Amino acid sequence: MRLAIAVAGIALALAATACIADIASYVHENEGILEALPALPGAEWLSTEHNPYYEEGGWAPIGWTTNVIYKAPPEMTDQEVIDFYVQNMGQDWQGRVEEVPIVDLGTGEQKRRVLQVEFSKGTAIVSMNTDNMFEGGPHTFEVSIDYRGAER
Repeated sequence: MRLAIAVAGIALALAATACIADIASYVHENEGILEALPALPGAEWLSTEHNPYYEEGGWAPIGWTTNVIYKAPPEMTDQEVIDFYVQNMGQDWQGRVEEVPIVDLGTGEQKRRVLQVEFSKGTAIVSMNTDNMFEGGPHTFEVSIDYRGAER
């Protein structure tokens, strides 16, 4: 019985070590893409997070996104942020811009809209989300990277 517990413990430790190595490798690939992205003039980096995602009902991560929050220059609009990336990502990246209406659930009235763009190149996906660039908001936008996102 003790041998079985010891073997199970070793197997669990090896699996955890492999998972940690996978995280580091995945994050390294995402950060390589991040470093190659065009830099929005005047934007201020605020934070970076690496977030796992899972298959439905799964317990082990199948991938990680690298999410970076930037503060846009105060005079810059959400449209200008999206336009900058559309114009500067390079020809290898295929982009798709989306406008998402924000609707008051009580009245059905459209309050504002959010612009976002998703780029793909091979298996990589990079998206920009301007949902916090509204009057009175923090004037931030998010860049999300997943070097294997198109495989999902």
